[in-house]
Amino acid sequence: EEEAHKAHREPPVSSETVILREKKPADAMENFKRRHSKLINSSRLLYQEYSDVVLNKAIQSQKRVDSFAEDIESSFPSSPRLRRKVLSPQDSYLQRLSVSSNASLWQDIPMIRGSRMLLNMSRDEQKLQEAKFELIMSEASYLRSLNVAVDHFQRSAELQAMLTNQERQWLFSRLHDVRDVSASFLFDLEEKFEEDMFTFHVCDVALKHAPEFRRVYLPYVTNQTYQEQTFQRLLNGNAGFQQVLERLESDPVCQRLSLKSFLILPFQRITRLKLLLQNILKRTRPGSEEEVQATQAYDALEKV
Repeated sequence: EEEAHKAHREPPVSSETVILREKKPADAMENFKRRHSKLINSSRLLYQEYSDVVLNKAIQSQKRVDSFAEDIESSFPSSPRLRRKVLSPQDSYLQRLSVSSNASLWQDIPMIRGSRMLLNMSRDEQKLQEAKFELIMSEASYLRSLNVAVDHFQRSAELQAMLTNQERQWLFSRLHDVRDVSASFLFDLEEKFEEDMFTFHVCDVALKHAPEFRRVYLPYVTNQTYQEQTFQRLLNGNAGFQQVLERLESDPVCQRLSLKSFLILPFQRITRLKLLLQNILKRTRPGSEEEVQATQAYDALEKV
C-alpha cells in the first residue's frame, strides 16, 4: 500500500514503455490460450454481488451445521441429507459444480456433502477448507467480472472510436493484464483443487503468483487518479461517450452494473485477497507447513 501510494504521485508511463512491459514469452501466451477455467461459470453472480451472497450463505450454513452433525450421527447413511445423485465417472466434480449456482460453499459440493471423509474432519478443519474454497470461488467470480470489463467494455469498437489512445490508456490502464493474471491464478488454484478436494492447498499458489500481482496491480492502482479524471471528463464533456456508455451498461451481460463498478474491481480485489489469506492463516494449524505458506503468502500480498 505504501509503494502504491508513493507511485501514485508519479506520472503514468508512456505508451511505448507499457508496450515493452506487456510483452510475454510465446510459450506463456500459448499456455494461457490453451487452458480454460472450469469454475468461471459456476455462478451467474458477478464479483460486485458475490461477497454479499456468499456471506448470507455462510450464515445459513453455520445455522445448519449443528443439526447436520446430529443427523449424521443418528441416521447415517440413511439420512435424506446424505443422499446423493448417482453420477457417471466421466462427470468431474468441477463439471457438477458448474451446473449448480448454489454450490459456492465447499461443503455444498455433492461429493463433499455427506462423505465419510467430511465426517472424520474436525470443525476447524472444515472451516479451513471453506476459507480456502472461498478464495477459489471468489477468484472465479472476479474473473467473470473482468471478462465483462475487458470483452464488453474495453474491446467495444463503438467505445474505442470515442477515445484517443491516451484516453484509452488512462481509462482502462492495464486491465487486460489484470485479467490475464487472474485467469492464470484461477487455473492453478483449480489444479490444486482437482488434486485433492478434501485437503487442497491455495497459499502456495498465491505465493507463486505474488510477483505477477505486483507487476499488474501496482501500475493499475497508480493510474487511479488519471482513470477517475478521464472518466469524469468524458462523462461530462462528451455526449457521444455518454450515449455509448449507456447502451453498453444496459446490456444484460452487465447485470445493471456500471462501467465504473468494473473499473474499481482490481482495487477491491487486491485488498480482498490479503483478507482471504489472513482468514486462512488464522485457521491453519500452528507449526504446520501450511501455516508457513500462508504466512509467506499473506506477507507478500501485504507488501503489494
